Amino acid sequence: MAEKFIDAMIESGLDYDDMIRVIKLAKQRFHEMKNNIPIQVPGKAVMVLPKKRFSKSGKYRLAQENSAFVFPKLCPYCNGDLKYSINSMIMDDNGLWMAEDIESDCSNCPEWDDPKFHQWIEAHSQMPYVIQLPVDMAVQKWINERFRFIDR
Repeated sequence: MAEKFIDAMIESGLDYDDMIRVIKLAKQRFHEMKNNIPIQVPGKAVMVLPKKRFSKSGKYRLAQENSAFVFPKLCPYCNGDLKYSINSMIMDDNGLWMAEDIESDCSNCPEWDDPKFHQWIEAHSQMPYVIQLPVDMAVQKWINERFRFIDR
């Protein structure tokens, strides 16, 4: 994943000083996120397991495949809450499912028919490989270090 991040920065045409600033910002974000504990939230299609269940090794918390993770004030564009869901999974070496692709939704996103939507989407689309990708990569790593998913 780090290679994707570096390639994205190079492809974006950033000069050396800007790359250093982005890396420092990413490091700061990762540190902030490391100290942030996501909350599993029940919602329309989100079902949280009633009891904490762990894998046989005890290393991973088991969660349903449609679980959502909310990280308060993590949006790099507006400081809104980011809600992550799993788009696709891959089997790990122990036969357990882990996140392969994740998707985020910002809590400050207006409805698409709201006049403010175009301004919001434009602001949230600036250099996504440089600004949003490091956050998403860190969240995916955080999830995969702590969770495995089951189908129920």
